[in-house]
Amino acid sequence: VRITTQRKMVVVKPPRGVASDDVHLCSNLASVRMAFDKVHHSPVFGSPTSSKHERVLLQEFASGVEYAVDVVCKDGERKVAALWRYDKRSANGA
Repeated sequence: VRITTQRKMVVVKPPRGVASDDVHLCSNLASVRMAFDKVHHSPVFGSPTSSKHERVLLQEFASGVEYAVDVVCKDGERKVAALWRYDKRSANGA
């Protein structure tokens, strides 16, 4: 990922994770390096063998409406259990 003076935001995260655990929003190369160092070789969530992350995922930050889809899988069949559209307006001073 190339970070230029255009101030693009970069998301650094493990390729396998839960929710926003170990997800970092970075605006410069120094913060990308710090996030990479934190994620790289960190424990893989739910790993029965105490695996560590050998890879780190970097993505360009995309602004806009955020959705979450909960899917249940069994024997290769998938069912959508829930679809959420996030509302990120501030409320109660938060």
